Amino acid sequence: MRRYSPLETRILIDHVKELYKSGYARPSKSPYSANPLIVPKADVEASAFSTPAGHHEFLVMPQEMSKSPATFQRTMDNTLRTAIEGGFCAAFADDFLIFSKNKDDYLVHLKNVSELLEKKGYNISDNGQEISSDKMDAVKNYPHPTNETTLRKFIGIVSFFRSFIDNFIDNSASLYELLKKGNGFIWTSAQEKCFKKLKHYMVNAPVLLHSDTSKPYIKYTDASKIGITAALFQKHSDESVTPVAYSRILIAAEFNYSTTDKEALVVVYGFTKFHHFVYGSVTELHTNHQDLVSVL
Repeated sequence: MRRYSPLETRILIDHVKELYKSGYARPSKSPYSANPLIVPKADVEASAFSTPAGHHEFLVMPQEMSKSPATFQRTMDNTLRTAIEGGFCAAFADDFLIFSKNKDDYLVHLKNVSELLEKKGYNISDNGQEISSDKMDAVKNYPHPTNETTLRKFIGIVSFFRSFIDNFIDNSASLYELLKKGNGFIWTSAQEKCFKKLKHYMVNAPVLLHSDTSKPYIKYTDASKIGITAALFQKHSDESVTPVAYSRILIAAEFNYSTTDKEALVVVYGFTKFHHFVYGSVTELHTNHQDLVSVL
């Protein structure tokens, strides 16, 4: 472990003293911080690496690059700038700490930080997690894509909130077809239907209620010719449910999998995606593929 310089030591001591003066301090940790920053196109080739399987480049920023930690930290600092400068919040990588002198101040500070985070796309409250009204309006008023650039932008917005959209891949398949090389940009009724459907799902997105690890989970899985989908639910005392959905397109050799193998693939995929929810909890698996039951 390296030694701190005199300046770093003094700053650390000052921060600790400030925390001691606080009557309330609450840390926030997130399991979702892995590679969330997009690498600018001009810098993608700088992330290139070679393996026996071929040559690859990162489209999202890995933490192993020399400037990655500083870039990530700067993003956190910019996101929480007003709270940090207000003297009630400190951020380090994907973790941040809110500290206040009393309960009333803490609730105000917590609300301020929540509003800063909401600008990033989510509204998190006692009711659960919702898509912010600004993002909903952006999708609702998004014009018809006229070229690949505007279509990619629309798909990028709705894809960011795919956890709110059940069976996202199948519901967006027609739009992805236009992005394939050689297909050309020809907007048909199939794309129009897909475009309107995704808008509807976004504007009417469900509230993702906070999970309760003391209660069992129910996981539904399904596979199609082009993608796999896993949805996680949890019943609450008022019979409401906590829906979280993930889906992705099949890749490479997966297209050649048998139906049973695809159904098994989505089971593994779902438990991997929902690991931070279901680990250590009872989970009931539902599948519509009878042959898979005997395998499991």
